[in-house]
Amino acid sequence: MKKTNIGLILGLLFVSLLLVSCAQEIDTFSAQQTDTTPIRIGWLVSWGTQGQIAQTLKHTDILEKNSLQGEFKGFSYGGPLAEAAIAGDVDVIFSADIPAYLVLSKSDEWDIVARLMHFKAGIIVPMNSEINSLQDLNGKTLSVPFGSGPHVHGLRALEKEGLKDKVTLKNLDILEQSAIIESGNWGDIDAFGSWDPTISIFEEKGKVRILQELRPQTLVTMSRKFIREHPDAAKNFLKSYREAYFYYAQHQDEANTWYAKEARIKFDPSILDISASLEPNLKAKTIDEINIDIPQEDVEQMKQVISSAKAMGIIQKDIAIEDHVNRELLDSIK
Repeated sequence: MKKTNIGLILGLLFVSLLLVSCAQEIDTFSAQQTDTTPIRIGWLVSWGTQGQIAQTLKHTDILEKNSLQGEFKGFSYGGPLAEAAIAGDVDVIFSADIPAYLVLSKSDEWDIVARLMHFKAGIIVPMNSEINSLQDLNGKTLSVPFGSGPHVHGLRALEKEGLKDKVTLKNLDILEQSAIIESGNWGDIDAFGSWDPTISIFEEKGKVRILQELRPQTLVTMSRKFIREHPDAAKNFLKSYREAYFYYAQHQDEANTWYAKEARIKFDPSILDISASLEPNLKAKTIDEINIDIPQEDVEQMKQVISSAKAMGIIQKDIAIEDHVNRELLDSIK
């Protein structure tokens, strides 16, 4: 009987130790899960190059290795993306300069933390259009997604030609624009403000030509609330961003395929290489060659564009842009 009791006690002790061990493993796993910080990434489905960066972050384990869990929120163009940022629905956004300035003009809770890319943008017309210069747009109609980079930069180009208030503006998003160009029936629209891959796709099809190149700046902008509450995660995102940039540079065909599938664009993904050719980072042979810095000359250009955007009524107040360029975060990952 005593032997039986001893055996029973030992058996119960073994089971107890086993349960404790399992509980510890579960706690460890839970802690590991807790160490992974969620981050909501706003990106533009209609915009090449940044689209490949976003999809590289999504399809690789780069974020996971940096203790981040990405939630990707795609938008058709910068206006809705800016609205989502202002509403607090995203933590970081990839955008051209104007959407970022729209955010900064309505909220002090955002910082520019990195440069994004060079890309193709411009005012385009039908291939057989009689419009051959900006002056030919006098009395014509230009359609551009309001709140996008080409919106303000297109207006700046027109103003330099003395065409302020002499061109009718029409707000159509990039998807509506693409459908019109594909149909060949432009109606009362004479020109579009657009960007890649839309421009390159329809250039390849012989449907459009560039009347005037535009060169908006492009930026990575992050919520100050996210930076305050998750300082390490904020640094890890910039680290992940740079690593994703380098992965894309080394695996461009793969990243193009990911983006083309996500964007549901039916075209040869190699067209994306046309736009990507403008970005020096995609020629990088080592990660140290990936440049996401924001030089002072870029900040000076920001000031000029912000001044123009305010004069046009696109943004409603001045932005002390120097106070919103967070170089400290970027320097921390060098």
